[in-house]
Amino acid sequence: MAVFISVFLILLMAVMLPIEDVAVAADIMFILLFIQVNWTLISLRKKKSRLKRSFRVPFVPVVPIIAIVLQLILGYFLFYLSPVAWLIALIWLVLGVLLYYLYARGREKERAEAQIVYEEKLPVKTGYRILVPLAHPDHVDDLIQMASAIARDRKGEILALGIVRVPEQLPVAEGRRFVTEFKGIMEKAMKSGKRHGVVVNTLIRIGHHVTRAITDTIKERDIDLMVMGWKGFSHTRGSVFGGILDDVVMNAECDVMMIKMVHLEKMKSILLPTSGGPNACFALELAPAIAETYGSAIMVSMIVPPDTKPEVQAVYQQRVDESVDYLRDKVKKVEGKLVKARSISSGILKLTESFDACIIGAAREGLMQQMLFGSIPEKIGRKGRHTVIMVKKHQGALQNLISRFFHRSTERVGKR
Repeated sequence: MAVFISVFLILLMAVMLPIEDVAVAADIMFILLFIQVNWTLISLRKKKSRLKRSFRVPFVPVVPIIAIVLQLILGYFLFYLSPVAWLIALIWLVLGVLLYYLYARGREKERAEAQIVYEEKLPVKTGYRILVPLAHPDHVDDLIQMASAIARDRKGEILALGIVRVPEQLPVAEGRRFVTEFKGIMEKAMKSGKRHGVVVNTLIRIGHHVTRAITDTIKERDIDLMVMGWKGFSHTRGSVFGGILDDVVMNAECDVMMIKMVHLEKMKSILLPTSGGPNACFALELAPAIAETYGSAIMVSMIVPPDTKPEVQAVYQQRVDESVDYLRDKVKKVEGKLVKARSISSGILKLTESFDACIIGAAREGLMQQMLFGSIPEKIGRKGRHTVIMVKKHQGALQNLISRFFHRSTERVGKR
């Protein structure tokens, strides 16, 4: 129908108006369109600076402003060429605005609402906010309990997220048929949060891309920490946690906690390896809340080479003692010690055999190794037989961009 209406209007203009005026009117519409594009570019760069874009424009806003000025000059000359064409263009603009507000605006709202199909939430953010993506009902209680430990400590709330993935060849609206099963998961999450004394808000999205649904939620809901479960291995060649999880961790603009869950209810002893740096400090900050929730004792450890000089060992021992002092006011049972081993990862792995869980911060390694959590935490996560909790502070924008570039390059190499 839209095609027939367009053909009718084009024929009507061609018959009733001189072809020169029709051509100039079309030129004016294109000029106004390009002015709007450049103005929108400036506005989006300012209002949504973190939005993912498919192209880049240098020297914003200088280049768009120059383009707008040149386009206005062209429009000025076209007015003298054909004033009638300007009148035609203005009539088209008025008709377009009326069509948008009377018809298209309502349809646009329907399409936007199709992405978020179920939501129970507080009207405004009340404090620290934790996102918990949920996909399987068996993991709901464990993930909500872990997130609740952090939320209580930071006087925050939890947002449970369910994602209905729709195949690319189908429209997004087809996912509505599968929303009911996710409502059951969301209700279970709310009940679990109530048992643990934490507010759990819920959100269900449907879409073609799981990664995009999670990262969009992080931005739109101003998430501080994301808590995700991990099965402990990946079937995807060239990936660490799995294709989707790798992308989520890489693109998340918030702190991340990845958990390999092995009998969380029996987590009575926690190993806390430390090496300094923001991620190790973040692990140290989160450990007391987790230990209090599960009634766990904490062992702070640092791996040092066997041939470490005594004066260097003294420096490392001081770091361990400082961590223990920090925890002693918050945890009932805590101790610390240096452990000698030729390899950090093998030393930690050997220690984990005597503990129920290990909380480890992303490693301070080279850029290539620190794309996700770093090679050492990822190795411990894969090979450790007990619960492993990996945490990572959100990186700055520049470092995150560079890491994504190397991650994609590595993916391409892995697929060859």
